[in-house]
Amino acid sequence: MVPFSAMTTRQRAARLFITGLSPGGVGLTPEFERLLRESPPAGVLLFRRDYRELSALPALVQKLRALASPAPLLVCVDEEGGFVSQVAPDVPVPPSARVLGRGATARQVESLGEFAVAGFASPQLAYGLQDEAGGGAAQLASATS
Repeated sequence: MVPFSAMTTRQRAARLFITGLSPGGVGLTPEFERLLRESPPAGVLLFRRDYRELSALPALVQKLRALASPAPLLVCVDEEGGFVSQVAPDVPVPPSARVLGRGATARQVESLGEFAVAGFASPQLAYGLQDEAGGGAAQLASATS
């Protein structure tokens, strides 16, 4: 990766942002691919419209990270729980923060976080969500189980 001191102003600024793909389900445009190669952001935020089926998510994550390489790229999914879910019906959806705030104990919220980590460690997702070192969500979930 290019040292921060050797980056252009545009490259430095890009490393401070997380961006999303173009709306409308157009996927990776040539312009966005060029952006990832030349001035990769700190991360990309994905919505269900970007991958349609959960089984397509690992390949998309791999492609995004390959385009941004050698810069690390955080890939996020906008999962809010409740009615706003980017992973339903493939993964159990937790209640919304509003519902949790009204009636859940601190321990119940903590347990839900542990469940979420284990849920994303499924064999279907683990490959696409693992880090460059190969550790991935599966090892994190194993460590917290």
